[in-house]
Amino acid sequence: AGAGKPSARRGFTLSVAYVLGVAVPYTIAGLLVAIFGAGLNLQFLLQQPTAIIFSAVIFVLLSLAMFGLYELQLPEFIRSRLSNVGRHQQGGSTWSAALMGAISGLVVSPCVTPILAGALIYVASSGDALTGALSLFSLAIGMGVPLIIMGTGGGHLLPKAGKWMEDIKRFFGVMMLAIAVWLLARIVPASIAMGLYGVVAAGYGI
Repeated sequence: AGAGKPSARRGFTLSVAYVLGVAVPYTIAGLLVAIFGAGLNLQFLLQQPTAIIFSAVIFVLLSLAMFGLYELQLPEFIRSRLSNVGRHQQGGSTWSAALMGAISGLVVSPCVTPILAGALIYVASSGDALTGALSLFSLAIGMGVPLIIMGTGGGHLLPKAGKWMEDIKRFFGVMMLAIAVWLLARIVPASIAMGLYGVVAAGYGI
């Protein structure tokens, strides 16, 4: 937008720079969580029944955020400072796009907190720094693919806000509940786990 009417190539370059900027804080988070997890032997600790139940409860609570029961976000003073930094960046510059992406990765991360938390829990259980960094980098790149497509094709490809956005949030909320059941399946009888899966599926249908 800062470049007026950029070509598809220019739009692609700026969009990729933005998405790579978004990937920076995610990759660092994955790396640190993996190293921290390895140091504390979290892979063993997370297999204990208490830890499994705690993780399942976390996923249930995160799913409630996806259902709109409450909202997860950074404190106001942090969001306002990051937004002020972003507003002072010059549009149309590759480096500015990358910096905006890095700032946006921090500002809008609460929008994907349940998914991000799930990825971090997986990374912590792996204990592998390379896996941690690549997992969160891949998450950020996957999130950025639609942005790259829209940035390359121009504003006419931007989807309109609507009910479909709420449907997607509810879908991911159901996925969070399914993950909670999957975790509990390690310590509860198979019949109970299947029953819980049925409750989740029926609830989604309703």
